[in-house]
Amino acid sequence: MTVGTQGFDPVHVAEQVVMIEAFEHQLTFHLADGTMTPVGLTSEGRLA
Repeated sequence: MTVGTQGFDPVHVAEQVVMIEAFEHQLTFHLADGTMTPVGLTSEGRLA
């Protein structure tokens, strides 16, 4: 799943994301298809 920064359908995204785990330097998205997608965070908590 790719979410662009210009726009997306929040309902479609909500249907695909089962859970989001938050860690100090990473968010992990658990998707409906069983995959996990980690996203790194900066020391300020912004997307890396």
